[in-house]
Parts: sequence; structure tokens; C-alpha cells
Amino acid sequence: MALSESAGQRPALLRPAQGRDDRAYWHELFGSLEVVHFFLVTARCGCFMQAARSLDVKPTLLRKTLARLEERLGLHLFVHEGNALSLTREGRIVQAAGQRLVEDSQSHADLHRQQPLVRLAVAESVLHDVLSRELWGYLRKNANLRVALAELREGWPESAGPAEIAIWIADPGQPHPPMEGHFAAPARIAELEYQPHIGKRYSRERTRPASEDELDDYLLAQLHGHAASAALAPWNRRVAARQSGVIEVQSHDLLLQAILWGACIGLLPHYAGRLERNLAALPQVFDEPMRREVWMSVQPEAENRVEVRALLDLIEHAFDDRRDWFGR
Repeated sequence: MALSESAGQRPALLRPAQGRDDRAYWHELFGSLEVVHFFLVTARCGCFMQAARSLDVKPTLLRKTLARLEERLGLHLFVHEGNALSLTREGRIVQAAGQRLVEDSQSHADLHRQQPLVRLAVAESVLHDVLSRELWGYLRKNANLRVALAELREGWPESAGPAEIAIWIADPGQPHPPMEGHFAAPARIAELEYQPHIGKRYSRERTRPASEDELDDYLLAQLHGHAASAALAPWNRRVAARQSGVIEVQSHDLLLQAILWGACIGLLPHYAGRLERNLAALPQVFDEPMRREVWMSVQPEAENRVEVRALLDLIEHAFDDRRDWFGR
């Protein structure tokens, strides 16, 4: 395979001696296929920090490895522009040579061994409120994992498709997985209490509604799918009685925006104010409690896979760290 620049165009240092095998020459210059991999990923990312995350190595190790490569070659391979990197002319030659080595090497399969896919389907509010910080942090540190993440939205659980791990919200006594696939017996992992919430910027504490009738003075925001929940009947009756003044939204994120920016009152888990300081709960509006449950299930054949167990541990720790948010 020819390099992107002909041998006659390469700097003298980057040309093997006459009669010497080109592949062996580049192996000697790089020192190892790991160095090749480090260099190619950095060239592709154009940023040390991003490349280090992709490689799951410390940025200092990556910088030292590439500095030694430049020292060994006696050439500058990168142009530094703030935090961004671009290849020099010599760097492009080295990049083409590295790509050739990787493509020709049997070790390429070891460097890029395809990881098994883990499919995770999670109720939208659980992902947004409970799992997001830990999950994104874990995926940054384990960049070689292959994870397919699907949000389960109220009303469209079947849209997620098959998954190794499913986490969903159901009314009490209705724990069956609301999606396709063969799952182990579900485990109840938390109880959620729902309360009306209002944006603080649109209300003063002393004038906030304290009863159902006082809701008539406000727009109500209803999450699509909540109307089918018997556990939320007190709220749903009030919404159904309205001839107007109800905004139906299709996602948890839109519900939050309607409450925070649209002067609406909407139903959220009672811990919502811990996550958004501009939310105020209205626990006194309804006399009847409104509680739903969070359930989790795993495909039995996947439960003992290392990468699945790691995600299950992460989920368990995320809920345990917030145990004061939930009834268990």
C-alpha cells in the first residue's frame, strides 16, 4: 500500500534506506503498535484531552508518549493552536505510515477488538434525574464500551426495542416490563412520590396555590402518558376537568421547560427541587398521595456478562447514593 506522499516527496529521515523493507522501517520508528494507535487517535481527534478519553489513558501519558515519538523522529508532528492540534506535513506522512502498519498487522484486531453491545433502556426521567451523571462519567472512563441507550418515554415504551437492561416506571402492582424481550423477574428499586411544581420566578411563596381549586388560576402542563396512570388520578381528574389551559408535552425535558419558563404547574417527582433550585413543590395541593414505582429487569442470558454487571453496579450505586430521595 502506497503512502499518501511518494517516497521522493518525503523528508530524508522518513525514507528507509535503499533496499530496506518499508514496513520494518516504520515499525522501528514507532517502537510499538500501541504508539501507532496513540498517534492515530490523537491525529483523528485533534485534541489531547479528547484523544486521552477515547484511549482511556491519562493525558500526561499520551503527551509523553507522543513527545518521545517526536524526539525519536527528530520532527514536529503536530501544530498546536490553543487546545487544538493539526498535523504538520511530516505528521501527515507519519499518519499514512501508521495507518498502513495497523491495516497490515494482525495485532490490529487486538487493538480494536469489537466489544459486545450493551443495550440499556431507561425511563426518561430516571435517566435525566438519577443516572446521567454517573453514566456519562463511566462511559467517558470506559470509552471502549459499546452502549446503545434508549429513553423510555411515557406512552411509547415499545419504541425502545430489545435491551439487556430495562428500567421503567409503573403504577404500584403493575411491574411487568413494558417492552419487548425476555426478561428476568423485575426488581422494584425505588418509589417515587409525585407533586405539582411551579417555577419560583413566576410565583411568590405566599401566593402559591394551596388547594386544588386554586390551580384554576394557572396553566397546567401534562406529560403525555401520565393521563393513563391510575396512581396519578388526583392530578389527572383536575386536568381532565379543564376545557382549556392545559399544555400537553411529549418529554420530561419539555415538561421541565414548561414549568420553569412557561409559568405552568406540572407534576414531577418530589425530589425535583433538589436538582433545579428554581422549582418549588406544592405538596399541600392534593390530599391524596400520588406514588409510582421504579422497576428494573435484566435479560437472564446477559446478566453475568462483565460489562452488564458493571452497569448494574453503577445503577445500584446511583440509587443508593440518593436513597433519601425515594421510598424503598
